Amino acid sequence: METTQRRGAGTAELSDSEVEEEAGHDQEEVTAEDASTERLIRAISRMSSKTKMDIPVYEGSLNAEELLDWIRALDTYFDYKDIEEDKKVRHAVTKLKGHAALWWDELQEDRRSKGKQNIKRWDRMIAKMKAKFIPRDYQITLFRRMQNLRQ
Repeated sequence: METTQRRGAGTAELSDSEVEEEAGHDQEEVTAEDASTERLIRAISRMSSKTKMDIPVYEGSLNAEELLDWIRALDTYFDYKDIEEDKKVRHAVTKLKGHAALWWDELQEDRRSKGKQNIKRWDRMIAKMKAKFIPRDYQITLFRRMQNLRQ
């Protein structure tokens, strides 16, 4: 038994096999669209996971702006990469070089020798670094700069 169907206002009739063929063709288009969308999503995901952020190295200079810029860059990196709190210090330590790296190693060794735990929180590391590498008169220097701008 053959079924007939009207296409729009025309008089063309379709057999059962033609109806099934058209339905299959429509399904193939949907499947192809789904596959294409899925490939696009995977490509975007790969691109975003490969986005490279260069984190500067901090060598321990007494230039306060250099340290503050380094901290800001790491905060941005941690937010972007969604780094967990307990891993931030480990990431940051890999970007210490020279005097800063030596100081950090000595600080941690000194803490261990006194029976204290290593510093594991990012906010504590920042506080220790600011105390060590930002000159004591930094606030006064900023205040003087501000006064000179007004004059």
